[in-house]
Amino acid sequence: MKRHEPCRQTLLLLVAGLAIIAGCGRTEPPAAKPEAKETTSKRDEAEGLAPKPDSDAKTSAKPETGLSPEQILQEMARVYKHTPTYSDAGRIRMTLEAEGQPREMEQHAIAAMVRPNQLRLHCNEGTLICDGKTLHGFSAMLPGLVLEQPAPAILGVNELLGDVVLANALADGPTQTYSWLPIQVVLLLADDSLKTLLFNAEPPRLLEPAKIDVYDCHRIEITRPDGRGVFWIDQKTHALRRFEYPVETLRAMMGLPNDAKLSLVADFIDASLGAPVDPNAFRFEMDPQSRAVSRLAPPSVEMLGKRSKDFIFVGLDNKPVTLTALAGKVVVLDFWATWCQPCRQTLPEFQKLREHYKDNDKVAILAVSVDNPDVPNADLEKLFESLGVEVPIYRDLERYAASAFEVTAIPTTVLLGPTGVVQDYEQVGDPRLVMELRQSIDKLLAGGDVYPERLATFNEIMAEVRKSFDEMIRRDLFVSPMDLQQDAIRSEIAEKSQPAVLRLAPLWICDEVEAPGNILSVVDSDGRTRLYVTNVGRQIAELDAGGKVLARHDLSLPEGEGVSFVRTARGGDGRPYFAGAIPGGQQVYVFDEQWKPVMQFPAETPKEPHAGIGDVQLADLDGDSAIDVFVGYRGLVGVKAVSLDGQVRWSERSFADVFKMAVGEVEGGRRRLFCTNSQFTLAAMDGEGKVVGRTEIPNRLLYWIAAADLRGDGRTQLCGLATPQLGENLAVGLTPEGEIVWNYELPRGMPGALVDLVVPGQLRPNEPGQWILIGSDGSLHVVAADGRPIDRFNYGQRIMGVAFAQLDGKPVLVVSTNDKIEAWTVAWPEN
Repeated sequence: MKRHEPCRQTLLLLVAGLAIIAGCGRTEPPAAKPEAKETTSKRDEAEGLAPKPDSDAKTSAKPETGLSPEQILQEMARVYKHTPTYSDAGRIRMTLEAEGQPREMEQHAIAAMVRPNQLRLHCNEGTLICDGKTLHGFSAMLPGLVLEQPAPAILGVNELLGDVVLANALADGPTQTYSWLPIQVVLLLADDSLKTLLFNAEPPRLLEPAKIDVYDCHRIEITRPDGRGVFWIDQKTHALRRFEYPVETLRAMMGLPNDAKLSLVADFIDASLGAPVDPNAFRFEMDPQSRAVSRLAPPSVEMLGKRSKDFIFVGLDNKPVTLTALAGKVVVLDFWATWCQPCRQTLPEFQKLREHYKDNDKVAILAVSVDNPDVPNADLEKLFESLGVEVPIYRDLERYAASAFEVTAIPTTVLLGPTGVVQDYEQVGDPRLVMELRQSIDKLLAGGDVYPERLATFNEIMAEVRKSFDEMIRRDLFVSPMDLQQDAIRSEIAEKSQPAVLRLAPLWICDEVEAPGNILSVVDSDGRTRLYVTNVGRQIAELDAGGKVLARHDLSLPEGEGVSFVRTARGGDGRPYFAGAIPGGQQVYVFDEQWKPVMQFPAETPKEPHAGIGDVQLADLDGDSAIDVFVGYRGLVGVKAVSLDGQVRWSERSFADVFKMAVGEVEGGRRRLFCTNSQFTLAAMDGEGKVVGRTEIPNRLLYWIAAADLRGDGRTQLCGLATPQLGENLAVGLTPEGEIVWNYELPRGMPGALVDLVVPGQLRPNEPGQWILIGSDGSLHVVAADGRPIDRFNYGQRIMGVAFAQLDGKPVLVVSTNDKIEAWTVAWPEN
C-alpha cells in the first residue's frame, strides 16, 4: 500500500481554517453559525491594497524623506536582528467576501523574546515557551501532550524547527504560503531576514506614508508571483506594525472565484523593541491532565503496536460490544457523525468493505457514531438508508472515542488486530484509504502485522520533513518546503543548440497570436491540416498549413475559467468534437467543429469548488459510437464519464489526484482509459468505469501519460513521465499492461504546468513514429517507440506548445513560444 505521497502532502501543505481541510476537524457537532461581522471593504483603489483592520490607517502628516525602500527594509532588519528584547500582541485576520457574504477568521500571532534563550510564541496551532531553563511546546491538535526539553544556551531557528510536529503547528495557518515561520520570528532570528521576506519579489516600491493609531509608518510594496504585499514600518522605531500578505496562492488553494475579495493582514499590536519584557510571559505551568513527552506525535502514531484500551459501544438494539467480546477478530472502527459531511463520502466505501467480508466471522466492521446522546437512533438509521449503507451502527455514549482512542476529528478509522493491538489509525476523509484496508485486513487474517509498515512510513516522512527544515536552516531561507524545493530545482533555459541528427529547415513563422500555448494538429474531412492553438486561455486561433490565421474562435467561458489544452475525437457521425479545460479549473467545455458550445460540465460553476480538474479526454470507450467526456480530478473526486448531453454515466473514486489520462487499445481491440494518480499507480479503466488493471510504479510518481500506436500495428504504446525524486524527470515506456520497457532521463527542473509535455509524431514517412518530449530547460528530445534516443537539442526559449503535422506531404515540427509559432520541416540524414 502506498501512502507516502498523500502523507507528505498532508504534512507540507497544512493550512488551518481553509476550505481544503479533509476532515470535520472536531468530534462535536458544529455550533449554530453566528451572524457574520459587518465588514467594510476599505481597499486602496489606487494601489489595490487589501482591506484594512479595525485600526484604520490615516495619511501621515510628517513623512520621512530621502530613504529608498531598500534602505528602510534593511534598517528594519538590522534593528530586529540586534534588539535584546521584543514583544507584541500580534493578530492575523483573514477576510473573505464571496457572493455578498463577508466572513472573517482571526487568530493570535504573539511573540515575546529576551535574548539569548527566553521566548514565547503563540501562533496558529502551536505554542512554544522557553524560560531559559526548560523549553515547552504543544499543538492544539494534540491535546494533553506537551513537549519538554532542556533550554538551549542560545535559542535560534534550529530549536524552533527541532520538533517537526511543533514546527508544523506553529506554521499551520494561511500565512505559511508567504513565510514558514512567523514574520517577527524571521526578523529576530534569521541571519538575513530579507532573504525570506523578499523571496521571489520584484524590487520594492515606496508608497505614500500612512498612520496606524499614533504611529507614522512607511509603506513599502513588494510584488511576487503570488500577489502583492505591503510592509508598514514605524518611521521612528523601525518596528513592523502591519503586514498585508500576498494572497493569490491562498486564493487558488481555496478555489475562490476571481470576484471574491480576500485579504490577509497581520497587525503587530504594541510591538516593542528593546523594552523590558514581563518575566511572566515565559512562565509555564503544565496542566495535571497533560503528559510531558520528548517528541510530539499524533495518536495515529503513538497508538500503533499497542493494545487498545477497553471500550463499550452500544448497538441500536441496546446490546453493548467491548474489546474483550471482539477478541480473535480483526476489527474496523469507523468513527462518524450525522453532521459530518466527509463521513458521507467514506461511509459508502465501508459498505463495500462489509460486503466483501460479510461471510467471514473473523472480521467485524463497526460504524461508531459520536453524535450526542440526544440525537435519536432514527436519525442515524435515516442517514444510512439514504446512503445505502448497512454497516452495523454503534453509539459512543461514554465518549470512548476520545478517552480510549484520542479521536479529535472525524472521520477516523481504527484497525485492531485479533489480539486487540492497534494496527492502523487514519484520521482523514479519504475514500481511497477505506478500500486499501482490504490489504491490511487480509494480512492480519493471515497472521501478520501492518503497524510496522505504518511506523516506518511515518518515520520516513518525518525524516523527509526534517531534511526540508535542515535545508531552510542551511540556506537561511524560511519559506514553505514546497517553495524551497522548487527554488532549489528551478531550471534555466539552456542556450540554443542545433540537432545532431535531424535537419530542421524553417517553413514559416506566425507572430499574429498574442500568447500562443498548446497546439492541436487535426486533419479535416477534406484532408486539409488545421492547427488549433490556445491563445490567452479564452480563444482558439485556427491556422492553415502555411501558418496563416484563418479564424479566431472566442470561447464563451465563465469569469475566472480558461482553456489551456484541447482534446479531440470524432463521433459516430464522423464529426469532430473538441473538449478543453485548464488544470485546476472547475469546468470542462465541449465544442463542435465550428467551436460553438455543445456542453459544459458541470452546467453551473460549482458553489463548493473542488480541488480542480487534472485532465480531460474524449473517446468512445464502450463501442456504442457515442463519444463521452472523461474528466479526471485532483483531490478525492476521481474520474467521471459524462455524455455529450451533460449526464454523468459513471464515477470511479477508488483513486485520487488524477494527474493525466490517455486512451489506448489493448489486445482484442478493447479500448482503455489509462490514469496516473498520487498512489504511484497506473490504472486502466474500461467503458463501464471498472478498474480492470492497476499497476504499481515502484519508487517513482508517474505524473504524465500519453498513448499512441507508433508502430502502426494496432497496439498502443504508452509513454509516461515520472519523478523518482522531486525535480528529477524520467520518461518511461510502458506496455498497456503497465510493464516498464524503457527509461530516458530528462533535464532536472519543474516542467511547465500548462504545456503538453509528451507528443507523439511521425517524423519519418513509412516508418514507426517517435515521442517528442519537452524538457524543463527548453530542450526537445526525440525518442523512438522502443525508447532509443534519436536526437535532442535546445530551442533556446521557453516552449509553450509542440505539435507534429504533415503539411504538403512533409513532416513538420510546430513549436510555440511566448510570442510566436514556428514551423520546421524535418529531414533525416541519407544514412
